[in-house]
Amino acid sequence: MQVASMGKLTAVCVTIILGGVTASQWPAIEQASKYNHPETVSALLKAGVNKDMQNGHGWTAMHVASKFGSTDVITTLIEHGANVTIPTNSGRTPIFAATWWGHINIVQLLINANASISHVDNKGETALHIAAKWNRVDIARLLLQKGAESKKQNIWGMTPADVARNEGYDQLANSIDSFTLTTAYTTSTFTASTPKP
Repeated sequence: MQVASMGKLTAVCVTIILGGVTASQWPAIEQASKYNHPETVSALLKAGVNKDMQNGHGWTAMHVASKFGSTDVITTLIEHGANVTIPTNSGRTPIFAATWWGHINIVQLLINANASISHVDNKGETALHIAAKWNRVDIARLLLQKGAESKKQNIWGMTPADVARNEGYDQLANSIDSFTLTTAYTTSTFTASTPKP
């Protein structure tokens, strides 16, 4: 069953809440997570929908909410005890989706809920590699400040700085390379700078 609109979503949710959990539970929680409807997510969870249910690709409601920037749904899922570290079939946790789509507020929420910043996907990449690939400067800074490994290599032997350089983001690459040097003096500096004597 595909849910094409919020009107159909409401009907699916009412069916689940009144009639029990059915096979249509994934589209309902997926759509509620995508469109940032925390009340609907909460009602679905109270009706018995599995908070950590995965679709055929291994995505959970947490992944969907992370991709679409659904901050309220992330908060609701965390309050209901949803797991922030479940990997997809490709090994990516929700922090990867939030990083990919540039949702720094979600990355911070996930870190606060104990999401691993060191998790490695099936390609040997971390969230910092993803931040480097998409030039997510603020997210890269946050991940590094929280202890992300700047020298971690993916299966092709590339560090996050190498990935940034490969994508043409030389300034970000230099910042990642120099981060360990500059953090000894200040954690607010995120540029390629020379450490103070």
